[in-house]
Amino acid sequence: MAGNIAPFNIPDFAPADNTNPTEQEVDDWVGKLNIIVAGLDNIITFFNFTTPVIPLTPQVAAGANLPTRLAHVLWTRIFRTQVILFQGLVLAKAQAVVRRDRPSIKVQRPTFDGQPVNARGFLAGLATYRHL
Repeated sequence: MAGNIAPFNIPDFAPADNTNPTEQEVDDWVGKLNIIVAGLDNIITFFNFTTPVIPLTPQVAAGANLPTRLAHVLWTRIFRTQVILFQGLVLAKAQAVVRRDRPSIKVQRPTFDGQPVNARGFLAGLATYRHL
């Protein structure tokens, strides 16, 4: 695994009309947040953490009226905040494991004795030293 674990982009709600979000807009946002939670759950499983998983949030009820949709948006904003905090916890633990498990390889610095016949070996040793 890479040395730096990049966080997921956690989208905020951006409907076409904030005063009247459509059922589809709310469901799309909920779906994106649930995918992120599933990804974090995969990280927890991969590293065998004991971190509890936050439950997914449900889609808005089919045919929901405006007050119900707005309440669902409010609930989902709270859920988004939980996802942000949850991501920080999971990625901090994963980063600690990645740093701790990184093997240290010690390689002797190559030296060049000035002999043209040894130049190729020196350059190969230098390339290996820089790579490691």
